[in-house]
This record gives sequence, C-alpha cells and structure tokens, in this order.
Amino acid sequence: MDLAQQAQARRAAGQAGVVVGTGGQRRQTPYHDEYYTPPHIVAALGEFDLDPCAGPVSTLARECWRPPADGLAREWHGRVWLNPPYSSLLPWLERFLAHGNGITLVNTRMETLWAQRLLAAAAGVLLLRGRVRFVGAGDNSPIGSMLVALGERNLAALRACTLPGCLLLPDRISNLQCPVTTHG
Repeated sequence: MDLAQQAQARRAAGQAGVVVGTGGQRRQTPYHDEYYTPPHIVAALGEFDLDPCAGPVSTLARECWRPPADGLAREWHGRVWLNPPYSSLLPWLERFLAHGNGITLVNTRMETLWAQRLLAAAAGVLLLRGRVRFVGAGDNSPIGSMLVALGERNLAALRACTLPGCLLLPDRISNLQCPVTTHG
C-alpha cells in the first residue's frame, strides 16, 4: 500500500472532530493529520537538517523523526522543516518559534492568534498561490497555505524559490497588536 492509500485508509477510519460554524452551530466531521508535504515545495527551498514531525516515508530533511518518536521532547538542531500536525498545532509552533531557524508550512488563518504570533516573529512569509495538493490528502487543501521563515537564511530561501505566491517582508508586518499568549 503506497502513502496515498495508507492515508486514505486512515481517513476512512477517521477521528471525529467538531467544527463550529460562524453562527455557532456545531457538527461532527472526520479529522486527520494525513496532509503530507508535496516534495516539490521543500525542493524549492533547499536542504533542511531536521523534520521533527515527518510523515511515514518522508525524506524532506537529512534527519526525519516519525512517530512514535516525539519531536517535541527531543532537542532540535539546524535548519528545520515543519509541516505540523493540526491536531496539536500550538505546541509545535511554540517550539518552532523558540528554535528560530527554519520554515513552516501552515494554512493562511491570519485571523488566529497563533498565526499572528508566527507572523510577528517571521523574517518573511510566502503566501502560496492556489491551494496545495498535499500527498495522500486526495483533493486540494480547502484553505490556502503559507510558508513562514524564521532567520535570514530562510528568508533568502523564500526570496530565491520559484514557488508562485506573494512574499511579505518584515517591514510590512507589524506586531504591535499581537499579545503574547499561548491561547487561540
């Protein structure tokens, strides 16, 4: 069974999640973390030293930690590639911010506090044009994605890459309205 088939089987088993609509209505929906990075995205950004939450067959970095290894409990090193699991997004982003060297792929939920904290610390942000077609996810992502770079080397990688999108630079991003908190 290839990666896409494995992801499809996991989705079919699906974990239940709750979606809250804009009117406050709640409904059950299948949820999964089986959204693996398309290799062309990482290839456009250069080599990474570590992927602390790699997919089952990922080779996106020199060192790839996969479950059951706990990438949050281990010491991170070098240039990090991070496509965090959305079931536990906040601890991964907090760790990424503390590490300060890498690029993360997250959805463009700029209204959220976690995104605003990430943007406030960013050396640069590439808003990807179109929707990412994640490996094993079937259809394209239902929301846009962005690459957030921490550190000058990673900003240089965003500037040099050929991925289509809009590059936001730090002098255009203000953190004046971003309170420091881990909620939201």
